[in-house]
Amino acid sequence: MSSASPVVPTSTVGFLPLHDFQVLPTTPLSVVVTQFKAQPQLPGVLVMHQEQLLAVLSRSFFFERIMLERPLAKTTAIQQLLSLEQDPPLIVSDTCSIPEAADQALQRRSPVTLDPLVLRFRDGSLRMVDLRDLLVAQAQVQAQTQVQAQTVQAAQQQQLLHYQTTVEQLQQALSEANQTIDVRNLVLQNHQQHLERQQSHLCQKNHEVKQLHKRLETLQSLLDTRIRQVLQQTLDNISEIASGTDRLITTSVGLAKDLETVRNTSNLIQQVSKQARFLGLHTAILVNRFSGEGLEGFSQVISDITQLVNQTSEADRHMGQTLHRIKGNIADLAQIAQIGANSTQTLIQQVGDIDEVLAQLEHLIQAELTIPEAPLLTVDQKSIIQTTRQLMRRIEQVSIVLADLYTQPQHSDLRIMIQNIEQNLKRNVPLANAIAKSSGEAASPPAKTLV
Repeated sequence: MSSASPVVPTSTVGFLPLHDFQVLPTTPLSVVVTQFKAQPQLPGVLVMHQEQLLAVLSRSFFFERIMLERPLAKTTAIQQLLSLEQDPPLIVSDTCSIPEAADQALQRRSPVTLDPLVLRFRDGSLRMVDLRDLLVAQAQVQAQTQVQAQTVQAAQQQQLLHYQTTVEQLQQALSEANQTIDVRNLVLQNHQQHLERQQSHLCQKNHEVKQLHKRLETLQSLLDTRIRQVLQQTLDNISEIASGTDRLITTSVGLAKDLETVRNTSNLIQQVSKQARFLGLHTAILVNRFSGEGLEGFSQVISDITQLVNQTSEADRHMGQTLHRIKGNIADLAQIAQIGANSTQTLIQQVGDIDEVLAQLEHLIQAELTIPEAPLLTVDQKSIIQTTRQLMRRIEQVSIVLADLYTQPQHSDLRIMIQNIEQNLKRNVPLANAIAKSSGEAASPPAKTLV
């Protein structure tokens, strides 16, 4: 008998207690009886013939047949107990599981139901397993299996509870997620509606920008043409003002020379007047001294007086010619001042029109949208407009000077008028140079001579 290993649910019948008792068919019954008595744990005997199993007799079946057939001698062979109608013995592999082997053993028909179970090993050897050991092992396996099943069931229940808790948590999280998704969907819907409104607003603004761009292009073309026209007229008027300024300077120089002539003539008349007074006084002295005698000295006095009268007439004639020239120069100054004033007013009005157009354009740009890709004015146009504004300020100063000159013929003192002309020319020589430079000409040398 081999020792048994601890039974576990995975144990096979090869791990159960094994018994080996094999006899030949001719073996006397006494030998078998002796062996059964010597080994009470033997469950039966294997009847072998030429390594072939003929039958399996259990202990209880063996002794039952002996008791029924007492006449049989102890020397009778064991083959006498075999029956031809007996079922072939059940042989299973040593690797067969205990529950499966027990099921096959219990399915055998009576009277072999309680016979030992025969195992065949890989080497071909045969061994017996007691049916009671097999059933006890089956019960142990079932008990262990049940315990394991209960443990697994408890673990499964615990895991199921854990899964249920997890599922509940997931359901709650899913519910919260669904609520969050609903809220986000609502937000996205509102955002989409807002984007659609913005898109519609942007499309409208884009349409307005295109219309504004067309208007600005038209306005830019008109403004460019208008600026060129006004600048050309401005340059022409500036050239005319510069020419008038040269004439004004030349006339002023002539007035200065005429004034010097008048001063010299006035001095001459004063000298003649003094000499005439002296001669008159000298004549009165002679008349009183000689009382009608020695009047021959009067001829010299009369000659001197005649010469003084001639000099006075000549001085008066020069004075009249000079005054005539001064009157003509004053008329020229008045005409030049009037032309300059008219040109200045025209320039101021034209530049004012440009400023008004630019102001309206600036207001339009501030009121509408800014178009970065289509600038309204180029750098050259801005530079021209800035230069025009500077010229406008200078022209206003020239207008003030010309207005002063225009009022000069109303003065009664010619010397005061000449002094005012010289002072204005001295003060506005840089302005005249700037205007002449803007018109492409240099300032006239006579103005520098007066300074």
